[in-house]
Amino acid sequence: MTAGSKTRDKKGTGRLGARKSGRPQTYMDTDIANLLQRMGSEGKPLLTLCKEAHIAYSTARKRINESNHLSALYAVAIEEYADTRVQLLDEIALGAKTAVDVQRAKLRCDNIKWKIAKVIPKVYGDRIQNDPSGGLSITIHEAFE
Repeated sequence: MTAGSKTRDKKGTGRLGARKSGRPQTYMDTDIANLLQRMGSEGKPLLTLCKEAHIAYSTARKRINESNHLSALYAVAIEEYADTRVQLLDEIALGAKTAVDVQRAKLRCDNIKWKIAKVIPKVYGDRIQNDPSGGLSITIHEAFE
């Protein structure tokens, strides 16, 4: 090649700029909004719903973080998701008939409680209260008089 000819870098983009890679997106913010609505009503995680809709989870999260409207919908969906999962605890517990079912139900309930405590810790998390005014009094006596 001569000094004045076009050269291409390793990716083959040349001097004209980078090529876009990947498939073009065929879904819109309304599709993600529908997933968020289903997340709250069905009690399914966003990852599962994205797999069902063939939408990349990372792309959906990116679009949620970039859009104020989707962020607000996601906040509501998280709360509804947690409430739906908490209501499911009664159904799981009441459906146990045998000792094996009871152990399985206990494990499922513990898993749901743990996840919900991580999703909304202010409402469903363990509260540790550090109250410095707990009525503790310290008196100091002089040892040497």
